Amino acid sequence: MGSPSNSGPLICTGMVRNELDIIDTWISHLCSIFDKVIIFDHLSSDGTFERLGELSLIYKNLELRRFTSPSYDQEGLMTKTFEEVSSEVFEGWMFFLDADEFLMVKNRSELRNLLSKYRAATSVCFLWSNAYPVSNMSPISPLVKIEGWLNGAHRVPKVAINLKNANLISGIGRGNHGAGTKKAVLLRSVYMTGARIIHLPIRTQKQIKNKARVGVEANALANNGEFLATHWKLLNNCNGDIDIKIQTYNYGNILKDSSSIASNIPTPITLSGKLCDFVSFSH
Repeated sequence: MGSPSNSGPLICTGMVRNELDIIDTWISHLCSIFDKVIIFDHLSSDGTFERLGELSLIYKNLELRRFTSPSYDQEGLMTKTFEEVSSEVFEGWMFFLDADEFLMVKNRSELRNLLSKYRAATSVCFLWSNAYPVSNMSPISPLVKIEGWLNGAHRVPKVAINLKNANLISGIGRGNHGAGTKKAVLLRSVYMTGARIIHLPIRTQKQIKNKARVGVEANALANNGEFLATHWKLLNNCNGDIDIKIQTYNYGNILKDSSSIASNIPTPITLSGKLCDFVSFSH
C-alpha cells in the first residue's frame, strides 16, 4: 500500500447495506479525499453491491469486499480491518465512516492540514452535524439541497486513528464512535475543531423505515443484540410518518430510560446549501 511522502496515507473503511440511493455520491466523496477506500457490503439486496462493483472499476482507490455474516458485527469487522491495515501502514490516518457521513472538507489538502495539528494524538473525533435533504427525495446527489445544524441536540463523535500510534489501540468501538486503548494515553482522543461530519441519516420515510427494520433484524443476531440499536428499535416501532426535521435534529439522542427518542424542538438552521458547497467530490 503506497504512502504519500508527507504524513502517510489517508485511509477509510466502512460497512454498507442497502444504500443505493446515496452510494454513488458517498463513494465519489470518499475517493476524492482518501488514498485508499475499503468498503464492505453487508448482504445488500437493493443493488448496492452490484453498483459498488461498477464504481470499483471507475475509482482505482476503491476496494470492494463482502461481509456475509447475517449479524451486524460492525465493531468486530472494523477492528479486524484496522488491525490488517495497521500491520502494513505505520503512519497516516484511518477513518471509519458510514454511507450517510460526509467529511466537511473541500479537498484532501484541507483534511491533511487539519490532521497535521494532531500528530501526537492517538485518535481524533469528528462530531456529527445532522442534516436532511430539503426535498426528502432520493437518490442523493452532490447538488441536493440540505439543511441542518452545525451543533445539534447531542454530541455524537466518529473516530479516526493515527496509524503512527496504532499499537496503542485495542479495538474500534460500536458504531465507530470511539476506540479502546491498551493503556492510559496522554492524548487518547482529541475532538477536532474546524471540521464536522455532515450526517444524512434520514433521507425519506421509506429509507429510514427500511434502515431501522433491517438494522433491528441484523442486531438481533449479534452478541448482546438485545442491548444494541436502541434508536433503530424505537424508529422501527414508530407508527405513521416520522417528522424528518425533528428526528434528524435529535438523531442519536436517546432518553436515559431508553424508552423513547428525544424530541427537542430544533434550533434555527445553521447549515444550508447544496451538499457540494460543503464537501469534496471527484470530478
